[in-house]
Amino acid sequence: MKVLVLLHNLRVSAGVSSYIMNYFRIIDHDVIKMDFAVWKDIKSPYYDEIKEYGSNIFVLPSVKNMKQHINKCREILENGNYDIIHDNNVMITYPMMFLSQKYVKNRILHSHSARIGENSFKEKRNKIFVPLLRRVANCYVACSSNAGEALFNNNNFLE
Repeated sequence: MKVLVLLHNLRVSAGVSSYIMNYFRIIDHDVIKMDFAVWKDIKSPYYDEIKEYGSNIFVLPSVKNMKQHINKCREILENGNYDIIHDNNVMITYPMMFLSQKYVKNRILHSHSARIGENSFKEKRNKIFVPLLRRVANCYVACSSNAGEALFNNNNFLE
């Protein structure tokens, strides 16, 4: 099984990265190959650990250069033959998640927070984009009922 995990970065002090790495350490790497796509290339000890298991880390171009960003997303998806894409980042992942509909059967959207934005501007912006992401994902997961309610409203989600 091949999984592509979407994260903002792999910084050690980032809670979501630590959460994902806890799973990465206990999976059977002979059965599951987990690759990572990140938006920020922040060096961390996780890089060496991930590469030791033969997994890849893809650094995506900024969405400010949308053509380059989309081309890189498409390249990763076309060449990866992924069974699952696991989105832990939400907003900036839309191009990758949209494209993944053509390439990946299982598309997980994972809510880690009881808020959909760090401030009122981001909450308003995210309220526009969250329904788009919910349409391209086909599995909803949340770390808590509050996190699930924030991102998925009354839709079914796994806790």
